Amino acid sequence: AAPPVSTYFEALSDLVRLRQKAKKARGPVFLAYTGATDSLAHLGGEGMLRSFLSKLDESLTDIIRESEGPVTITVFSDHGNHFRKYRRADLKGPLRRAGFEFGKGLKDERRRVVFPQFGLIGCALLFTGEENERRLAETASKVKGVEFASFETEGVVHVLGHGGEATIERRGERFRYRASAGDPLRLERVMRQLTERGKADAEGFVGDADWFGATRDGELPDAVRRVFKGTSGEVGNPANVVVSFEDGYYSGSSTLDLFAFLKATHGNLGREQSFGFAMSTGIHLPPHVRAADLWRVFGSPALRKSHAHVAE
Repeated sequence: AAPPVSTYFEALSDLVRLRQKAKKARGPVFLAYTGATDSLAHLGGEGMLRSFLSKLDESLTDIIRESEGPVTITVFSDHGNHFRKYRRADLKGPLRRAGFEFGKGLKDERRRVVFPQFGLIGCALLFTGEENERRLAETASKVKGVEFASFETEGVVHVLGHGGEATIERRGERFRYRASAGDPLRLERVMRQLTERGKADAEGFVGDADWFGATRDGELPDAVRRVFKGTSGEVGNPANVVVSFEDGYYSGSSTLDLFAFLKATHGNLGREQSFGFAMSTGIHLPPHVRAADLWRVFGSPALRKSHAHVAE
């Protein structure tokens, strides 16, 4: 109703409920989720988010202090945010001029595109007929503010950007990145280094763990695996074309634009929008953990029970 002040108070009310419910909890594990931090980052900015996280730390300290027995606290975020000025990327205009039409369903329209617009985020998902994928990706990749667009054909992911075109292929847990024109993901230097270290096989495929280790500190962390999985259908509702914006650009709900002054966003492949945080008072964590591995690294009662059963 009145962001960001209303958003900040919503986040604080989450802390009140957290302490109340944690105090009444009787089970060995208590799970809590606060979604207000997301909108607080978007609309309130870094200052308000830091203030909330400081109060969260105080609340968790109080829970430990008031507990009758030892308590292990584990906290993690689902993604990061990049705090800076933002402008909307105009995808619809260039796509319309290229002959594409927008609608709510694909039906039998040859140039029809469905473009869900939710939130205000650093990526876009475009749905269309398979015969349109390359042309749609080529057109989108040339729009101001777009870093690259990707689509998949017969198991090969194609990446098109201002920096050229490349393909990503998978063989088991090994991936191959080949730039045919330019280097849209800026990984040719990394590929040469991996090859020189003997990490690439005769056909240029590199193990997933080696790709992760070589790119996790780069400007596009874990890019090969993330782009392949996000584009190739290993998600619940895969888009035909995935668009990642440059820092400083976003897309999404035009209605939300009317009353939301965006101060941060997430969704692209960059460092700030990709990295979250994870911490625990119970275990020592490695420097980098993929989101998919976080539950296993932390350990859960269900996982421990499963391991105990296997040991028996």
